[in-house]
Amino acid sequence: MAEQEQNKVVSIHSGKASMYLYGSPSGYLLVDAGLKKSIKDITSVLSRLNAKPGDIKLIVITHGHSDHTGSLAEIKRLSGAPVMVHAHEAASLEAGFKDMPKGTGPLWRIMIGLASLAPKAGSFPPVKPDVVIQEDTDLAPYGFNGRAVFLPGHTAGSLGIITEDGALFCGDTLFHLIRRRYYPPFADDSEALQESWKRLLDEDIRTAYPGHGDPIDWEDFRRYYHERFSS
Repeated sequence: MAEQEQNKVVSIHSGKASMYLYGSPSGYLLVDAGLKKSIKDITSVLSRLNAKPGDIKLIVITHGHSDHTGSLAEIKRLSGAPVMVHAHEAASLEAGFKDMPKGTGPLWRIMIGLASLAPKAGSFPPVKPDVVIQEDTDLAPYGFNGRAVFLPGHTAGSLGIITEDGALFCGDTLFHLIRRRYYPPFADDSEALQESWKRLLDEDIRTAYPGHGDPIDWEDFRRYYHERFSS
């Protein structure tokens, strides 16, 4: 891998889901695996980078919903990379199914209710995770300067990745489909989510990369948080 790709963040957009590659001299970290159709987007971006699936050295799944795990089985097969997930999400990965999240408002609750009526809603090809963690975990053994951090709220086992150069890969702990609207429309535990947000304010973060939407300037998020929750 080219030296200039160290610490490089590459976004992979597939539908409304976002995945990320994070480069180091040893290879790439892949954050999430998108929808079932996202494998083409992953391999296309790798090709553009003059890389191949085998250059992925670790796959971290932020949580087990199907829009983050749809292509996991295929990219794991192609790359041979170990899959890391929190213990609270491991059973879902192995089952190939996770219940859809609760809505955080009336409209979103209605939408989730309707979506869950669809056949196979929440399903994806099952995967046995290789690394199941229960607490914050250093990623240095896998060749990356950062750590996986426990961020419950959106789901019981949601994870984020915080790198030493200030990137946060946050899954659905934050959304940014609409400018400056960061609160997720779906979360299993809103109180736990807000505690995870509070915890993140103590971290040295420059930019957050959500599972849905555009990158988030962290200073703007700090202002948003204090406007919404510190009054």
